[in-house]
Amino acid sequence: PEQGEVAEQRLPDESGALYIINASKNFLEAAVTWGGLMSEPVISPDDCWALRRGQTNIVNASHSGVLCRHFAHPEAFSYYMCLPMMAQGEIIGILNVRHVKTTGDNDQSYYLEDQKQLGTTVAERISSALANLRLRKKLREQSIRDPLTELFNRRYMEESLERELHRAKRSNSPIGIIMFDIDNFKVFNDTLGHYAGDNVLQAL
Repeated sequence: PEQGEVAEQRLPDESGALYIINASKNFLEAAVTWGGLMSEPVISPDDCWALRRGQTNIVNASHSGVLCRHFAHPEAFSYYMCLPMMAQGEIIGILNVRHVKTTGDNDQSYYLEDQKQLGTTVAERISSALANLRLRKKLREQSIRDPLTELFNRRYMEESLERELHRAKRSNSPIGIIMFDIDNFKVFNDTLGHYAGDNVLQAL
């Protein structure tokens, strides 16, 4: 939502949507929309030429340019543009910006170029902010998860246990802890090697 506010503040005369690609990279979801116009809530990467070509796609009122399949009713707009958002060399989403057609929109090539530059700046700023959020999340995950099993580690246990003990004390309720160990795991490791031992730990 905060990044959507950035787009709306910088592009107040436009409508648009901020789409974020999912982890599997098979669809994008509209995280934020502004301007009161309907947008597709979910789109496929193949439906957007900006994603397919990795560069800004602009279609003006004369329809010069290639229409994205996710864009409905282009006749209602003076132009629309999709700007890919990149982070660490990967596309993380698109910024879709549209300008509703008005009677004064006869020749706005200069305006369109200005908006393209502004939209590019906004997309870069949002990309940078999202990349920082993802990095912080990744570092946080690395600090509390075991890299082999992806289970929460001792640090997370200590943080959670302290919180749960306070909660149990406040509500005067019991708290249970289950611990277990793998019998003879060292023998297994020494006999079959650490690679096999790692596979056993992951499976278990």
